[in-house]
Amino acid sequence: MADQMILRDGTGNRGLSIFAQFTANPEASAQITHWYAAGLVKTGTFAGRDADSISIGIVHAQVNPRLRRAAADAQAIPGGYAALPVGETAIEMSYGIQLRRWLSIRPDVQYILDPGAFSYRRTNDALALGGQVKMQF
Repeated sequence: MADQMILRDGTGNRGLSIFAQFTANPEASAQITHWYAAGLVKTGTFAGRDADSISIGIVHAQVNPRLRRAAADAQAIPGGYAALPVGETAIEMSYGIQLRRWLSIRPDVQYILDPGAFSYRRTNDALALGGQVKMQF
């Protein structure tokens, strides 16, 4: 996991940061064998909005090949496990609004490639809208 501010706007936390993450799990026991994420976060989006942030990122989760093989065999899929998606990828953009010191909301939009990967079937790409409410006391 890595997170680094690459451009700072004055003092404080305003600026542009880059992040990257990688996880590897054993094929013997994990549904996801590899997980990758990367993106950019701009904190301090507008004048007077020092704690707001806008971000864009991409994440990819790779399905365990053993599970893909087993699903292809069980479903008698023509072409075998190679015909199934390798994993699921999401491209996400969000905007974090700090309403109070203790309250933030984060609406987001995601474009998901191969959303059926974890149900071991091909599915059309999808657009998803979401949000998060965070309260800290």
